[in-house]
Parts: sequence; C-alpha cells; structure tokens
Amino acid sequence: MSERIGFVHYPHWPDHARLETMPFALQSVRALNRAGWPVDLFVWQSQTSALQEALGPGVWLREPGRLALSLPKRLQSYGHALRYGFARNYRCLFGLGQIGIFVASAMARVAHCPLVYLNDELPSGCPDTVWRRMERRAAQRADFIVTPDSCRNPQLLTELGLAQDTPACALYNVPVVDHPVPSIDWRRRLGIPHDRHYVVHAGSVADWAQVPEVLATVPYWPQDVVLVLHSRGGEAGDRYRRQLGHLGIEGRVFWSTEPLSEPALHSLLAASLASLGLYRNSGPNIDLIGYSSGKIMRSLACGTPVIASAIGSLDFVTQHALGVQVTHPAEIAGALPGLIAEREALRERCRRFIGTVVSFPSAWKSFTHRFGEVAGVDLDAPPQRRPASERGGM
Repeated sequence: MSERIGFVHYPHWPDHARLETMPFALQSVRALNRAGWPVDLFVWQSQTSALQEALGPGVWLREPGRLALSLPKRLQSYGHALRYGFARNYRCLFGLGQIGIFVASAMARVAHCPLVYLNDELPSGCPDTVWRRMERRAAQRADFIVTPDSCRNPQLLTELGLAQDTPACALYNVPVVDHPVPSIDWRRRLGIPHDRHYVVHAGSVADWAQVPEVLATVPYWPQDVVLVLHSRGGEAGDRYRRQLGHLGIEGRVFWSTEPLSEPALHSLLAASLASLGLYRNSGPNIDLIGYSSGKIMRSLACGTPVIASAIGSLDFVTQHALGVQVTHPAEIAGALPGLIAEREALRERCRRFIGTVVSFPSAWKSFTHRFGEVAGVDLDAPPQRRPASERGGM
C-alpha cells in the first residue's frame, strides 16, 4: 500500500470554522495533493459540498461520524477515525482544531508517524472544558506546530505548556483567488445606486466585529459611500439583524444573506471600495490575530484595501499602506475620501503584498524544509510504498 497523509479537522465549534473558510489549512491539503500524496481528509461539519469542490482528485473526504457536541458521541466518532490509523499506511498526520489534534495524535501513535498541529484558535479563546486539557496533552506529542502568523507562536506554546524552542512556523491564511474575478453587477443586484461606492463587511455579523458601532457611524460617511453587510442567514442571523433594525438607514445600509460561491464572494470584495476588518479586543486570540484574520487576508488577495482595527498585530496594514487602521469606528468617515482618491494605488499594493510578503508557496516551501529536518519526512517528494513490517499496529 502506498504511503498516505491523514488530515483531521475537528474544531470546538465545527460549523463556525469550516475548513473551506480556513485557507492556511485548505492550501496545505492542496499542496500535499500536488506533491503526489494521497490525502485522507477527516472532517466533522454539516455541509461539505463547497469543500468537495475545492479538493483535488487525490483527496478522499472522510466523514467518520455525525456532527456532535456531547463528549460520548464525539468519542464514538473518534473511535471510528482511530480505526483508520491501524488500517492505513500513514506517513504523517495533521491535526487541526481542538478536537482534531486529539484525534490525529491518537492516529499518529498507532500509525507510528510524525504529527503536525495546525492551530488558528488559542486554547484560551475556547471554553475551559475537558477538550482544552485533551488538546494540551495531544499537542505535546506534536513534532511541529503551525499557525497562520508567527506572532501567535510564543503565546500558543505557553498555553500548551511547550518549550519556546519547539519547532514552529507560519503558513499564511491566504486564499487562492483566480483573477480576473467574475464580473457581477453588485450594485444592481443589491439595489445600490450606480454612482455609489460601497464598503463591505463579509463575515460573521456580531458584536465582536464591531457591527453595531459601524452602523452608528454610517450617517456621517460621505453621501456617495454605502455599507454592505454580507453574512450567512439563518435563524440566529435574522434575529441579530432585527435587533440592529434601529441602526439601519434606508439607502445607506444594504444586507446580503444569499450564500455565495467563493468566486462570487471574491467578486463582491473586488468591486468594493474597502473591506472591514474590525475586532473588539477580547484577549490574546484577537490581540495576536495578525495574518490569521480571514476577512483581511481574503480582501487583500482580491486587491481590496481594508479598514482594520488599530491592534498591534494588524500594523502591517499601515506599514505596507494596504488601507487604514482606526481606533474608533467614528474615524471611518474621515478615512473614506482618501481611500477613494488612492483606490488604484492601494489595489496594486494589496496584490503585490499577497504575492510577496505573505506568499503561501514560499511559506510552504520553508515549512516542508524545516519539517524534513525535524521529522525526516520529505513532504515535497512523492510517497513510497512502505514494507508491512514498518506500518502502524498494535
């Protein structure tokens, strides 16, 4: 049997962290597949159609069990996944998510292969449950730690109880955006006057994203700029939108809740004046968000500047002139004329930044080189057949 890669994705909140919304992980699966590795991808999420479309022919989507929140049911699906560790010829296991690293760690032990932990959520950002303790124990068996931004590594290693010299690196959270993006008349589609610019918030509509504060500032924006809020609908989203009804302004705030394909989402972002990347600083997970911000990195990959929070880890926005940072949403109104005047120059800088400073291919090459030195596995080389005597088992 040819060697394979096992990739386990099981976050604490499965449907709020779907793999297709985590480019640093999805691109890792694609890179392994391009190198010729067959990949068994274990996922626990209710919708997998978009993920299936994003995968290559050498990736096998495994759904080991039903999505569950209770400990007994999660352990039952864990046991199902563990059987693959005995049966498959794994050369390396990747674990993503608080529960994913626990499952991948057990599979790596029975397969006698190295373990990589991909993390984009600091343990302190998750509830203090048994899973946090299990994550810590499993991560201590990892041969390598990967995050979307190296600024997060010291804090993560501390929270996991690992030495600061534990092998670790960053794989940037940059999505693949095929240019040119689809040409869609978003103004007509959303009912926006054609002589208006629009700023877009694409992602969770929630307090932590400063949505109420932004809505309160829209009346003070230039008259030719409107706000578009794009997010998945659903009962919870509709309820939150109703709660914000008193902040809506006819003709200035537009809602988009229709599910979009990835190319359509990129089109929406590319046609906007700017994208919002605002956060309430609720602790280390946000304070060190940096390149792990999916909203910001996706916007830049589409060539669209960002309006970001004045958090230290987001200072690259100012340093590379990729938009503006604001301490208070009230500052957005004063920043918009400059974004309009410098639009083309900003867009060019965004595209250049994505292709150079945060190039995923360059980061992947660095990771595979270091991982080869640490674990003795060349992830850039095609897999080989291993003798049965070298495979995992009891």
